[in-house]
Amino acid sequence: MFIVTRSLALAVTSILLTSVVAAQATTQAQQPQAIAQAPLPEQLLSSRRVFVANAPGDNATRDLAKMYDDVNLPYGEFYKGLRDWGKFVLVPAPSQADLIFEIRYKHQVVRLVILDPKTRVPLWWFSEFAAGGGSKNTRQKDLRKGIDGLLADLKTTVRSVTCPKHISMSGMAILQK
Repeated sequence: MFIVTRSLALAVTSILLTSVVAAQATTQAQQPQAIAQAPLPEQLLSSRRVFVANAPGDNATRDLAKMYDDVNLPYGEFYKGLRDWGKFVLVPAPSQADLIFEIRYKHQVVRLVILDPKTRVPLWWFSEFAAGGGSKNTRQKDLRKGIDGLLADLKTTVRSVTCPKHISMSGMAILQK
């Protein structure tokens, strides 16, 4: 009788332990796993030469002329900010560039689209609200804040890379300032 009771107790204990382990494994499987940060496009990490393209949106030329008296103001402000940063060499033609930075203003939003010059595939983009109400000085100040926001987003993204200083994720040498 003692052997039967002991065997029964071991069987029950074994079943309970198996149930606890199975429940724990199910709970762990149901918990969302941390997703590793997706890598940045290789060109963002390794490129030095950039062509800045002025690409206004629909009716943007008319809107910019009314609001700022200068249809090229977003382009000019972005170009100046990029030049002052000094991270990239600004080139005069897309054929000389590693990347194309396309600046666009549309509906009080200023957007930067980064394109591969060979394929014209968008690699990355940033967008900032640039208000547009009030006096001309206020509108220009708001636009400059939007441009400064684009530059800050770009700087943060380029600096967020965690790979070694002169090695890209694919092992190719890259230039970093």
